Amino acid sequence: MMVCSWLLSLLLLAAPLGAQAEQVRAVDQEKGIQVSCRVETLDGKVVFDWDGTTPRVLASNTKLLTTSAALLALPADYRWQTAVYLDGERLTVVGSGDPSLRRLPDRDVPAEFLDSLAAALKEARMLEVPTLVLDPRSFGPAVRHPLWPEDQWHRTYAAGFAGLAVEGGLLEIAIANGRVSTYPEVGEEIEIERKLTKDAGTFSAYWLKEDSLLRVNGGPIKPRAESLAVRDPVKIFRGWISHGLRSRGIEVGDVIIAREGDPLPSGKVFWTFESAWNLAEAVAVANLDSDNFVSECLLKTLGKVRFQQGDYKHGIRAVREVLAETGIDLTGLAQTDGSGFARNLSKTANKASPAMLCALLRKMAEHPEGQLLFDSLPIADSDDRLDAYFSDPTFLPQRVHAKTGWITGASSLSGYALAPDGTPLVFSIVVNYVKDNTSRTNNRRFRRLQATVLGEILRQWPQVKGVEE
Repeated sequence: MMVCSWLLSLLLLAAPLGAQAEQVRAVDQEKGIQVSCRVETLDGKVVFDWDGTTPRVLASNTKLLTTSAALLALPADYRWQTAVYLDGERLTVVGSGDPSLRRLPDRDVPAEFLDSLAAALKEARMLEVPTLVLDPRSFGPAVRHPLWPEDQWHRTYAAGFAGLAVEGGLLEIAIANGRVSTYPEVGEEIEIERKLTKDAGTFSAYWLKEDSLLRVNGGPIKPRAESLAVRDPVKIFRGWISHGLRSRGIEVGDVIIAREGDPLPSGKVFWTFESAWNLAEAVAVANLDSDNFVSECLLKTLGKVRFQQGDYKHGIRAVREVLAETGIDLTGLAQTDGSGFARNLSKTANKASPAMLCALLRKMAEHPEGQLLFDSLPIADSDDRLDAYFSDPTFLPQRVHAKTGWITGASSLSGYALAPDGTPLVFSIVVNYVKDNTSRTNNRRFRRLQATVLGEILRQWPQVKGVEE
């Protein structure tokens, strides 16, 4: 692997940082492991580079591409609007991809949606909807990218995005006082098969038939809950909106899901619902919570806004065009989805170089909305995912704001750091590896390496700065 002139100078001077660079070299030369690093000042001066121009699989650092493009292309106060059209006795709900249609700490947004729609129907003296059409077509037919691991589809982090989805594409199964319930409530859309156990602490839930039959094991004394992703978010949306309107006194007849080739909505706009989040808030959820559902929403929203087609193809095209307009060199960029969850054996999905990520972070620092990206990044010494690695006084207080990333085969950390003299830095440290089920390829090891590289640069900052000058 290549060693930059800066590193050679440090090694010749026997500076303390050189020993840490040797750790990078040692890991990088192990079988099946590749390390790429880049650290720069905001004016583009390279502080440290190790194979930094080589594209690597980014995992969730891909979200930096998606969220940055969203902040560059859309206003920070952008909100998603779900529109309902009325044509005679036919009511059509057109999906806007609202990512906030979920329970929030201070709001039950799905309940607000149903309450408001039911109230509008009652005011219009419509106590019955003979035909309800659900139209999610603006965001394409694929709710999951074909390169997402199929064996993980039911995991919460694998929830698929659709133009009409509730609770972020998840279904919560809860048990309290011996009663099993779901959120969202979906009426008869799902059947629950219950199996009691003698162990009062046992509780589990899993799909027996996708989106139609759940197995719930156990009957714990204390309330318990577990969430699962659903295979088809629109089907669950259908059960939720039908059950919700009926429970609010609105009879619902036939419920139709619009398919490709069906007529476009007709009639007048009867009712609209505005998302609880604006764009800036959605970006914060995507990065701080590493929310894949919201990240795919942002990607597909960009495609819809820029090209009137919210599928993966046009979302990726939109991100690339928006980033190219900033003047960033996109050589080696191969984005595949919005979240970084996609992967393949050839390791060609969701790749970019640390140098390109640093260029993007520098560009965002110059942008009026760059503060929103910065604020959306986890703080390394206070975030549960990073606190164990960044608890050293070197990183205090809050000197590192960075996005984590991990899938099997890739570990990444990219963001901003503040040197002891107040100099802002950007950095990206990406490790790609072949898993061998030993501690050698455990993500904890790579997190420690990332913290070591960054920590030594901060600790030796005056010397590093002097070498560069």
